Amino acid sequence: MVNDPTTIADYREAPGDPAEHVVPVVSGGRIGTCTWRGDSGGPVYTIIDSGPAQGYITAKGIISGGSKAGSGICTQYFTDIRLAAKAFGGDIKKRKIT
Repeated sequence: MVNDPTTIADYREAPGDPAEHVVPVVSGGRIGTCTWRGDSGGPVYTIIDSGPAQGYITAKGIISGGSKAGSGICTQYFTDIRLAAKAFGGDIKKRKIT
């Protein structure tokens, strides 16, 4: 679930370190296992559950970071893949789940 499509994420290596601002990222919520260190660069995708594209899976973005690892309701930040497609060209392919 997307909470904010254009937000700023602040990352710190350790408490008291200067913040690194990452702009723009999409802020989304998810239930289950939260993002862990090392997940950055991983895929974010969605399964379309209605309409003519129902049953297709499509890329949404690239993981940037998130709330502290654990479980429950987590915040996850990702870069929208459409920004990369706009900058470098190309199409975002959808595939039917079989």
